[in-house]
Amino acid sequence: MEKLSILIPIFNWDCRQLLTDLHSQALSIDIRFQIVAVDDASTNTMLKHQNSSTALSLEFCRYIELTERLDRAAMRNYMAEQADGDFLLFIDCDAGVISSEFLANYISAFDDALKFDGKEKVIVGGLTHSYLRPRPGMELRYYYEREADKHRSAEYRRQHPYDDFTAFSFLIGKKTFDSIRFDEGITEYGYEDVLFGAELQNKGIEIVHIDNPLVHMGIESSEIYLNKVEASLRQAYQLGNIVHKHSKVAIYCRKASEMHMCWAVKLLWKIFYKPIRKNLLGSNPNLKWFAFYKLGYFISLSSK
Repeated sequence: MEKLSILIPIFNWDCRQLLTDLHSQALSIDIRFQIVAVDDASTNTMLKHQNSSTALSLEFCRYIELTERLDRAAMRNYMAEQADGDFLLFIDCDAGVISSEFLANYISAFDDALKFDGKEKVIVGGLTHSYLRPRPGMELRYYYEREADKHRSAEYRRQHPYDDFTAFSFLIGKKTFDSIRFDEGITEYGYEDVLFGAELQNKGIEIVHIDNPLVHMGIESSEIYLNKVEASLRQAYQLGNIVHKHSKVAIYCRKASEMHMCWAVKLLWKIFYKPIRKNLLGSNPNLKWFAFYKLGYFISLSSK
C-alpha cells in the first residue's frame, strides 16, 4: 500500500486515546501515513484544547479547526480534500480501538482483495457496542446497539454488502472516493452512508466486509437519540425511492401498504404515541415498541 490518510471528524469528543492508538499502530507497521483530525466547530473549549494538544504532539498528524459546522456528508468530503494519501481510512471520533492489529488488518484485507482480481475494493471493518453500562437516561441507544450487534458480524454483512455499508470505519482508495463522494444534499442526520453504499453498488465497486471492529463509545441520551432517529426517518422519507430499497423501515412500510394496513399502523401510532415514547425514554425501553414507533413515525410523514 502507498500512503494512507486516516481521517477523523471531531465534535465535542475526547479523542486523545483514539489518536494515540492509531498513531502508535501506524508507526509499528512501518507505512507512509498521515492522520488528519478535523474539529467541526466544537463548543467544548476544554476538549478542543486537549485534542489539539495531542494531535499536534504526534508526528505526521495534522489538526484542523473549523469555525462553522459542516453536515456529516460535507465533513467527510472536506476531509478527503485535505488528505494527500492514496488511500483513505475514515473513522468516527467516538470510536475506540480494541485490537492491536486494527490497522494491519485493514491493510492486509485491502492488499488481499486487490491481489484477487486486480480491482480496488472498499473494505468495511464494522463496529461493536460498548459493554460499559450507560448512565441513567441513556438506555435506549445502549440497548439498541447491544441488540444490533447480533447483525454486525462480517458473515452477516456479506449477505447484503451494500445495504450494510457504514461510514463509521471504512478504507477506500482516494481516486475511488473522488469518483463518488458523499451527497451533500443530505442535511439532516442519517442516510448519507446509505446513499454512498448505493452509489458503490451502481458503479460496480465491490465492498469487502471483514471482522475488524471498533467499539462505538458515543452513547447519547435517549431523548437526543430518539430525535436523531426521527430526523433520519424524515431524511429517508424526503429521499424517496433512492434509499427506500435500502431502508428497513421503508421496506416494512411498503409491506404494510401492500396489505392495506398503513391506516391501522398510523392510527395505533397516534393512540399510543405518548406511552410508547415515555417507555423509550425510560430506564427499560422496549425495542419492539421502538421498531413500531419508527414505522408509525415514517408512515405518519405521508399525511404531513
